[in-house]
Amino acid sequence: MRLLITLLLLCTIQPIFSQTPISNLAKYWQYRDRLVNQPEKGIPGFVVVGLGEGKSIPMGGRDPMANCEHDWWMKRDKCPLVKGKGKLQWGDGTIHLGYYISVLATELRLLKDAGEDVSATAEELYYAIMAFERLDEEAERRFGMPGKKDGFFIRDDVSIDILKDEQGKNRFSTDKVDYTCIKSAGGCAPATVKDGYFVSQDQAINLLFGFTCISELIPNERYKNKTTFGELASQNTHRIVSFMRNNKWRIVGPDNKKAPNRWGGDCRAFSYSIAKTGDRITASKFRKTYQSGRSKAMGKMLHGTYDWLFGVQTHYNHPMIFSLMVSADSWGSNKMASYCRKADQEMYALADAVLNDKKLGKSLNFKDFAAMLNIAPATGPCYKTPGCKAPDGWKSNNRWLHTTQQKGNKDGHHQEWNGLDYMMLYNFFHLYYKDKLPKYQSPRLQSKK
Repeated sequence: MRLLITLLLLCTIQPIFSQTPISNLAKYWQYRDRLVNQPEKGIPGFVVVGLGEGKSIPMGGRDPMANCEHDWWMKRDKCPLVKGKGKLQWGDGTIHLGYYISVLATELRLLKDAGEDVSATAEELYYAIMAFERLDEEAERRFGMPGKKDGFFIRDDVSIDILKDEQGKNRFSTDKVDYTCIKSAGGCAPATVKDGYFVSQDQAINLLFGFTCISELIPNERYKNKTTFGELASQNTHRIVSFMRNNKWRIVGPDNKKAPNRWGGDCRAFSYSIAKTGDRITASKFRKTYQSGRSKAMGKMLHGTYDWLFGVQTHYNHPMIFSLMVSADSWGSNKMASYCRKADQEMYALADAVLNDKKLGKSLNFKDFAAMLNIAPATGPCYKTPGCKAPDGWKSNNRWLHTTQQKGNKDGHHQEWNGLDYMMLYNFFHLYYKDKLPKYQSPRLQSKK
């Protein structure tokens, strides 16, 4: 009887597990559809794709329950207070832009390997890179100066105008809520260097991670007849790293005021790793090396202590360390996997294996990543919003950025989030374990055939 029951259970359970890889791929495309603003489908999305102010920069989150006239966070950051409900938030805009670029670069590589049409992804990626160049050129204008692409950038240029489409309709409106207010660097109090609205080491490092994905996975791909993605990544990396190097690895505004350390204004501790990443992405095309006396001295010394001083680093530093260790290819796979596991940042170990052509470290395996993907809610990461179904692990703005908030936060941020963390994990997972997974096909593309 026990044997019979066991056999029956196995027969029942096996189809469920055999469908998991397929369901996770389907969930990836659900997240992609959920990401992009599609008013014709009633999908508010998290990014308005295209050229022009505010476009192709993913918001971090949205709060459908926020009272726009009395929201504490809107008041604190001196944002326009308007009557209505529903807040869209673009905090850390260029960190999310770096994640977005990583997702699109890995997606394009996977689609190409599967023999699928990559034109839509290429267009989206091109607009994302153009969004960064727009932010780079816009930054000096905030100081009353001519715009210039020089690596000094603002985090977003989103204003309340993003709410309206070309016909004057609210493009984020749904049958449940009209999103009526914006919290952003571009739309709230006048942006200043001291208030953390411009480039910082964490913003730059996440963008460099995205450019590393491009340079390693799709350097020769392009959108239509435009410049190759590899060349665009190289040009923008050169500007970012040169800006920091030329200012002795500090963030200094056009008004010669330094950004405070609390906003990532001092880049010296990561200078060696940033310079090494710059050398890699640009292949020394613009200069022999981005290393300087400071980066080769204090920067190199600290670079060598990231592992044995890891325990005393704040959790805010961990994503930057992992990003740089991947982009600069500085750690062995076992060390990377071990530290990533301890810090709940396993995605970076997969990225290291994929981008640096390594075998995944022994402390992580297929089942570890599948377990994370399996429990991600099909409706996306969220915390205490109406209908939120996210389990622990997927209640954070981004689980690779805010590891301490995987079970929620105590700051009153009850929001729905963009899901780029799931998409990054899934794509690196598929790139590394592609022989064990279904063909990487998009339902959107299949429906057109």
